[in-house]
Amino acid sequence: MYKNYLIIGWRNILKNKAFSTINIFGVAIGLAACILILEFIVFEMSFDRFHSKLDRTYRITNDRFQNGKLIQHGTIMYPTIGPVMAKDFPEIEDYSRLMPAGDLNVIIDDRNFRSNRAHFVDERFFRVFDFRLLAGDRATLLSTPNTTVLTESTARKFFQYDGDDLSALLGKTFLWGLWGTDPRPFEVTGIIENIPVNSHIQFDVLVSYSTLLTFGQDADNNWTWSDMRHYLVLKHGADPKRLEAKFPGFSERYFQGDKVSGSIEKFYLQPLKDAHLYSDYEYDIAVTASGKAVWSMLVVAGFILVIAWINYINLTTSRAIDRAREVGLRKVMGAFKTQLIRQFILESVLTTIIAFMLAVAIVFLFQSIFNEIVGSNLSWKLLLTQMNTRQLLWSGVLLAGGAVLAGFYPAFILSSYKPVTVLKGQFTRSRAGNFFRRTLVVFQFTASTTLIAGTLIVSRQIDFMNSADLGINLKNIMVVKPPELSESDSTFYGRVEYFKHELARIPGVVNVTTSWRLPGDRLGRVFN
Repeated sequence: MYKNYLIIGWRNILKNKAFSTINIFGVAIGLAACILILEFIVFEMSFDRFHSKLDRTYRITNDRFQNGKLIQHGTIMYPTIGPVMAKDFPEIEDYSRLMPAGDLNVIIDDRNFRSNRAHFVDERFFRVFDFRLLAGDRATLLSTPNTTVLTESTARKFFQYDGDDLSALLGKTFLWGLWGTDPRPFEVTGIIENIPVNSHIQFDVLVSYSTLLTFGQDADNNWTWSDMRHYLVLKHGADPKRLEAKFPGFSERYFQGDKVSGSIEKFYLQPLKDAHLYSDYEYDIAVTASGKAVWSMLVVAGFILVIAWINYINLTTSRAIDRAREVGLRKVMGAFKTQLIRQFILESVLTTIIAFMLAVAIVFLFQSIFNEIVGSNLSWKLLLTQMNTRQLLWSGVLLAGGAVLAGFYPAFILSSYKPVTVLKGQFTRSRAGNFFRRTLVVFQFTASTTLIAGTLIVSRQIDFMNSADLGINLKNIMVVKPPELSESDSTFYGRVEYFKHELARIPGVVNVTTSWRLPGDRLGRVFN
């Protein structure tokens, strides 16, 4: 029976080519838009999901108050916070500290490399995070001063290596001058896989935290040096809310109001899974986005899909007169209402399957353009690998449910015609049916107009932001970052002037100036 329904449905599609093309393309375009939006949503919600301890890992955040006024809402704090919390609170299983290393100026033989994606991390880092190790001993990584872990691409670039055995790079060294000091050798003790794009922490090089101790023990026990980021792993079954409720006592115990740091310190826990989408912190090193925007896009995708289904319903019911005679004849021949409903719903499912295949083709066709718009390398593969079984199942149920529901109303209407009335040519539309169809049309146009208007507003706002007058002429201006490979001593300004003089001698250079920071850089602050 169902095979017969499919044959009839396919014949109807071929018989009414123009109508079928419009109907199928309408659903396909809606599905393609939803798939592209879903790629973006799933990617944004996939950040840090590859860490096995994700559900138990938290960032420590803090609010800093002076004279009752909030002066900082951020993730930067003192070196002692993580270790002391781990000592004071039995709920904490492990912790790790991280501090950005600033500009990395590396010398290898006669070659120089520069990066701003380097962090100091302690030896617990790889117990908290599951970045994949390709070479080295995970148990001893970063346990001694002047040791580093490189990503695979960075290691190959530094040492110009194209072999398969990455362990051959272990023990190699490079020179790096920290904070204006003379270059010192750093040993490579580990190579890790390139950092996934959906990691809130992005880096090329990790430097052992114990290296900081060679500059002074303040890196381990200071209560006022505010440059560290701390991560906690809670024990299984530990309640983060109960732990957070103990933080005011911790703050009073160690900071004694504002006597130690000069500020009232309030600490909080942020789930690691929220670091990407729900962060509004100052001096944040995380790759962040707006959770509200992501959920809004999900709503937009829902509206687009609903509009596509409504369009299908309206077009199908518009052919009611043409199909009415078919229904009347089949009822005279003995067809039951339930059989007709099943046939029309199956036709809707068949249309959806064809539209879905066409939507996949549209997605492949416009994937690169969409990636340029959102600034990410999205794909079908990424979508399928990042969605878990439950999400894939719900997506399939939603697609199938939409196809059935979209076909149910036309099926119910068409199967309800009285054969005698239809065959006599006395078919008329009901007042209730007309009202419902008009309601659907009004909703369809209202939703479409709203989405188009919203898109135009956002587009114009972005254009305005990109073309606004910054008060500075950037045309033909280049930023040249000089090497920082020697100590900042009394010869520093002389070397700066010499560097400017050499730049000015380059043909085509009209003028040269120097600045400690670029216009637009965030300025640092000092609390004392």
